[in-house]
Amino acid sequence: MQSTTTTAEAQSIQQELCEKVIEYGPWWHQIDLGHGIRTRDIAPADSKHLAIHYPEKLAERIAPHFPENLQGKTVIDIGACDGYFSIEASRRGAERVVAIDSCRGAQHRAEFAAKQLGITNIETKHMSLFCTKQLQEQFDLTIMMGVLYHVEDQLGALQHARRLTRGTMILETAITTLYPDEAKVEILPCCTFHKKLWMPSPLLVEQLLQEAGFTYEKVSLPPHAKRAIYLCT
Repeated sequence: MQSTTTTAEAQSIQQELCEKVIEYGPWWHQIDLGHGIRTRDIAPADSKHLAIHYPEKLAERIAPHFPENLQGKTVIDIGACDGYFSIEASRRGAERVVAIDSCRGAQHRAEFAAKQLGITNIETKHMSLFCTKQLQEQFDLTIMMGVLYHVEDQLGALQHARRLTRGTMILETAITTLYPDEAKVEILPCCTFHKKLWMPSPLLVEQLLQEAGFTYEKVSLPPHAKRAIYLCT
């Protein structure tokens, strides 16, 4: 009888959690909430460009460059979305994580996921990168994943990120492959967050990073990759 009760309770918890995931969805990040529930398995955002397990592949690519030990460090996650990388920073011991996103729904999803996982040191803020002067602080680690190509004023975005960064920034962005030797942007229509995407060429990203005051190291990715990763200081 005890085993049956335990099973019933577990199923009830799972069902309640599943309903909450649907309520807060749709989800862009695949986050394991425990009890056999993974967010994008239940309520994925409708995007033909994202694998169901996104951003696990991206996490694998940046893993060698994402500090294993963040004890005593502060982190800002710019464009945190559902909070995957904020949660990862907390798990690696960060003293404090500030997760900002201009989407209110993303803020709520990140708060829900952190609470479900028992994480208490993530501060979520409904805030654009261009409004971060009010934070009046710098961070040991800045995470900026999948943000730059959603922004028309890319130099301004990187200048704000530079002001926030005391230590290192991990920058990941989609890029255009049309202009391998030119500093240009490919403008594409978008049906999700914004009406357009501004896909920078690698050379443009590098020029903008320098102009914003960063030095950088480009992470080697497969030649066909339409993404770029930079470690910036």
